[in-house]
Amino acid sequence: MKKLTHSFPILITVILLMAGGCDAYNYPLDTFLRESAGSSLGWDGDYYNLQEAVQDVLRGTKSATLRVRGGGDPIETGPSPVVIPKGKTLTIIPLGTVTFKRRMGNTECLFGIDQGGELILGEKGMSGTLIIDGGMLWDETHTTVTGGISARDAVLVVDGTLRVYGNVIVENNNNINTSYGGSGIRISPQGTCFLDGGIIRYNKASQSGGGIHNKGSIIINNTVISNNFGGGPSISGGIGGAGVYMEEGTFIANKAAISYNTTTTGRGGGVYMEGGIFTIIDTTISYNKSGDMMYGGGGGIYINQGTFTANNATISYNTTAANNNRGGGVYNRDTFTAENNTAIIYNTASGAGKGGGVYTVTGAFTNLDDTVLIKNNSPDETGDGPDLSSI
Repeated sequence: MKKLTHSFPILITVILLMAGGCDAYNYPLDTFLRESAGSSLGWDGDYYNLQEAVQDVLRGTKSATLRVRGGGDPIETGPSPVVIPKGKTLTIIPLGTVTFKRRMGNTECLFGIDQGGELILGEKGMSGTLIIDGGMLWDETHTTVTGGISARDAVLVVDGTLRVYGNVIVENNNNINTSYGGSGIRISPQGTCFLDGGIIRYNKASQSGGGIHNKGSIIINNTVISNNFGGGPSISGGIGGAGVYMEEGTFIANKAAISYNTTTTGRGGGVYMEGGIFTIIDTTISYNKSGDMMYGGGGGIYINQGTFTANNATISYNTTAANNNRGGGVYNRDTFTAENNTAIIYNTASGAGKGGGVYTVTGAFTNLDDTVLIKNNSPDETGDGPDLSSI
């Protein structure tokens, strides 16, 4: 295979055009145009997957941009993760609709960002769409896995910095690893993530965090986390969070939506908190469902440990399963604050449930300031009624 011998300066731009043809294993990426400071370095080709192209474009430079032209078959990421090493920055910008897909046999993450490395997906104002597909197959309703690839990690593993802009979709990953969660994005304690737009959907984790598993720092703006699955059985806690599993660190959601996520047998359909600080601003957590497990709860949010603040937010239409019966909207064991015109409405604690809106255990702190708490439902209306209850 032909390799480049050019000496690259600091910033490189590469344009990839997807070829329509493919063989049994590889999707050749036909033509790469390399530019530096407005001057062409010539055309080249013969790359057979994204991993190979990224390794070459980052060789000898600290920063590179990969512009990928869509319209053809999905591009395989490679036999192992596409790694952004320490001291390197890679920007990927789609031209049209581009799909990166997991290669059969690769059960690791699709992208790994080392500490000190940076991956930027998309750009502000872009018109293209980038789809990162984990290779899992669903039925037509996206509720039952019918085949495809079972992975042992998330699509994106962030030990460094991840930035997402525009219409970037992370979907169809099935993380069967029971040692750690996270199927869409997994952020380590040293990791930093910023999403401006983007959709994280149709991902499934056997343990926790079908959409996002966070231990670092993340800010999302105008991002949708929806239709993810996660969580297994646990009485002592630590398992759940189909949309987001918050283990530690900080999470800020602004004008975002965490919706239609479901735990199979765990707690916290939308969000499960094991620690850290979680803040939502002008954000909706709705239509999430926690799984069927005795003494669980939190159809929308389950706070085992940590501080959760809802500011001008909406927590609505979340439910618990029949035996998972407390806190249709929120189950709080630590600290929960709702303020500044937040609405907690139309949530349901099923079965012999308590606290259709908010359920608070003894010793936990719940502060409702300038908050609408009405029209929630729970069969057991002891305490303060169907909207608010406590042990």
